[in-house]
Amino acid sequence: RGNRSAGIVVYNRGAGTYEWNDISANGRCGVQIKSGSTPVFRRNRIHHEKQAGVLTAEDGTGVLEENDIFDNQWSGVQTEGPSNPKLVRNRIHHNGGAGFIAYQSGSGLLDGNSIYSNKKYGVQAKTGGQPTVRNNTIHDKAYGIYLSEAGGGVYEGNTISNAEGSGIYVSADCSPTMSNNHGAS
Repeated sequence: RGNRSAGIVVYNRGAGTYEWNDISANGRCGVQIKSGSTPVFRRNRIHHEKQAGVLTAEDGTGVLEENDIFDNQWSGVQTEGPSNPKLVRNRIHHNGGAGFIAYQSGSGLLDGNSIYSNKKYGVQAKTGGQPTVRNNTIHDKAYGIYLSEAGGGVYEGNTISNAEGSGIYVSADCSPTMSNNHGAS
């Protein structure tokens, strides 16, 4: 808590299980998963970071399960290529950017998350980001899912509601696979 850099950095093929921690108010990201690392973060509160709540980069993967990720100045979770984290049953909300963003060929699997009240988008993919987004509830301000700049991925079985813009926005240069997504009032 309150570090000048990140709260927890797992790198150089690091692993471990991190449970029931309060990770907050750090100078950069709350959690960084980098360089081939595969940790498990479960039931943590990751909040009030100066940048993203969680950043995966440089082939970082790992599992984020049942965490509460909120009130970060940037996005809740950012993944840049070629990282590929697995996010399951997290609450990702009230972040300054997107709830989740995949960019620079980042990917990731999002399954069963509740993503809501983020400033920009629920889920965003751009610059080659290719996440798989399944069975999530997305209740966000501007757009539920926003794809631009050759962003893509697979989007299946998501419930998207209360978007002031569109539930799903796809720019002309994107080619996602979409099936069985629906709106709710």
